[in-house]
Amino acid sequence: MSEIYDPLATIYDDIPAPNSGIKDPVTGIRAEINTAERQKLRADESKRKSEVAKHVITDLMQNDLGREWLYDLMHTCNVFGTPFTADRAMTDYNSGALFIGRLVENDIKQFAFLNYLVMQEEAWNRQKKWEDLAADKK
Repeated sequence: MSEIYDPLATIYDDIPAPNSGIKDPVTGIRAEINTAERQKLRADESKRKSEVAKHVITDLMQNDLGREWLYDLMHTCNVFGTPFTADRAMTDYNSGALFIGRLVENDIKQFAFLNYLVMQEEAWNRQKKWEDLAADKK
């Protein structure tokens, strides 16, 4: 019995056959097994990070001190103001701080929206009380 000559065998002689990989259920594109495993690990880590953020935000928003601290952090990051100044470098700095503040605000709104409203009301009451004390109103 004679062997069938395969001209591609000279090219792919000692190289293992390519692996078909794993088909992505969303895109339908096949990825190498290692690539698919890495993507799954990234997705799992992203989900874990989101759960951590949810836990921390909901814990902080449960009491008045946590809400006050988060409000002050967002106020410091210019969430309730504008980042623009006459100095371009300061505007750039403020814009970076605003970006971080918006991330915090979005997490609060996503995970504890009702407490966000309570936080705003408490901040308004603190500001009113401070203004009354500063103006000697009683």
